[in-house]
Amino acid sequence: MLNVHRSRSSSAVLEKMFSTALASYIASSLATAIGPLVDGVIVGSYYSVDSVAAIGLTSFLLVGYRTLTASILSKGSHVIASERIGEGDKEGANRVFSVTLLLTIAFSVVLSLLSIVFSEQIAVFTGARSAFADLMMPASDYLKGYCVGLPFFAMLFVLTPFLQMDGDYNLVTLSSVVMTIVDIAADLFVVNVTKGGLFQIGLATSVGHLAAFLVVASHFVFKKTHFHFSWKEIRLSEFRDILITGMPVGVVKLSNTFCGILINQMLAVSFTSGVVAALGVGNQLFKLCFFLWLGPAYTLMSFASLFFGEEDRKALRDIQEISIRKGLLLTCCAAAAVFAFAVPLAYVFIRNGDDQIRKMTADAIRFIALSMPLNVFIYGFQQYLIGAGRKLFANIFSFILDFGIPVPLTMLFLAVLGYRGAWISKPVINAAVILAAVIYILHQKGTDFREKALLLNDNFDTAPGHELYIEADSMFDIMGISRVSIAFIMENGFNKQDANKVSLAIEELAGNIVQHGFMDGRHHHVYIRILVKGDEMILRLRDDCRPFDPVEKYRTELMLDNDPENGIAIKMMMRMCKEIKYNRIYGMNNLIIHV
Repeated sequence: MLNVHRSRSSSAVLEKMFSTALASYIASSLATAIGPLVDGVIVGSYYSVDSVAAIGLTSFLLVGYRTLTASILSKGSHVIASERIGEGDKEGANRVFSVTLLLTIAFSVVLSLLSIVFSEQIAVFTGARSAFADLMMPASDYLKGYCVGLPFFAMLFVLTPFLQMDGDYNLVTLSSVVMTIVDIAADLFVVNVTKGGLFQIGLATSVGHLAAFLVVASHFVFKKTHFHFSWKEIRLSEFRDILITGMPVGVVKLSNTFCGILINQMLAVSFTSGVVAALGVGNQLFKLCFFLWLGPAYTLMSFASLFFGEEDRKALRDIQEISIRKGLLLTCCAAAAVFAFAVPLAYVFIRNGDDQIRKMTADAIRFIALSMPLNVFIYGFQQYLIGAGRKLFANIFSFILDFGIPVPLTMLFLAVLGYRGAWISKPVINAAVILAAVIYILHQKGTDFREKALLLNDNFDTAPGHELYIEADSMFDIMGISRVSIAFIMENGFNKQDANKVSLAIEELAGNIVQHGFMDGRHHHVYIRILVKGDEMILRLRDDCRPFDPVEKYRTELMLDNDPENGIAIKMMMRMCKEIKYNRIYGMNNLIIHV
């Protein structure tokens, strides 16, 4: 059915595009959290409470390690590559890929070696001193084993977004499954066969990271991909752009790391290791559920950078709406389940402790569950800032999110409520962070809150009245769109001849998609955007059909074909239009036609 978007209804193509990418992000994010969680469950079942506390001490540090070796580079390269593809610059996107791989290998290997050599000093830094001095050796052992596989984890983390951009979502899911299975199997082997300690438990996680990396790397070795490593593509200017763009993620992760370490040190001064273990279990469950709000947030960031490159106002509004809706659905259901099963979960993690420790753990789990739904708005806003290129405030907000507000509020709650303040403060902290985001949005340009929330900058020069969004799922719709486009183009000051060119381009290229791409028996849509910029008319077509590059087909086959009937629509468009560009990203075909 023909759907002309002058309203605020969501696009079916974007909905499908977002949902497919989201499932992939959830799988990869869940796999990232599974390793420490599995370690925590198995250690809690077979080892002492002090061993659980030792892993709890290192958990924030490992987040910082992932930040230094992967998160900054992954998010920075992902945003820039998506934006360049949105602009039609595939070569620039590949340069980003090559630079990112080189930086990731260098950073992760150096950090891994330093961490192994200085593991005892690092364990002391995380809080294994004073009342917790006995935790120094087990924390050091676990850190050594985990850091053996740090380079593989970093490469896995960096390569996965490029794999998703290539649309190979099945391989992303497979790598997540392989990582989880290998990690669990290796942990059980350590416990039941080798009878090893925390070093071997950390090493088992490293083996899982290696297995998942090999799965993801196979895509770039054996399959057709947009991205290839090349020494010729290495440019110093790309280093700076990637680091600056990804820095907000680094700020939030490092702020979270130091915040966690600081809170552990506060607890070490006044409380027992049981309190640290309770908070550590709550934080592990929080990280396990992270994917429920971070998956939609990362997907939002990816598409925001793409649509800012395309200057697509409606697509930006749509993905904000879709992200919040799906994130709230997932997170509220999970939060309710975690809250309801807090006591059984406490028993899963703390089997060898006393009832008081398990009671504290259940208490911590409940309050952390209450804070979860607010994270949909917090992390969605933080990631959207990155995708929108608001680098300065993205860094400021990231610091506010994980240090500027949590540390003073946690200190206040600990002083007033005692150890329970460590987790009772969680919902209050999230509410304060949301308030900071709302204040920033209210100071942006726009006629209402939703318009302000798009964070459009001065370079976003697409006027609302100069663009038309149309969606179709049949040839009948395409013919109707052709007529609508003529009226729209003429409304914007062009003559009938110019309008007919756009109409013909829609009939031939969108019609070609319907005739050939819709033949697989599945329900598909074509998303059509007509854009007027100055004296230029731009037509964008996006579909969810099988891969097809008409530009490449023309260059390699049709341009040399003397049969006038073969590929007549593509030949006609290549000769009539000023420029046609094609890319396939996130499993969607995209055509950019300058008429």
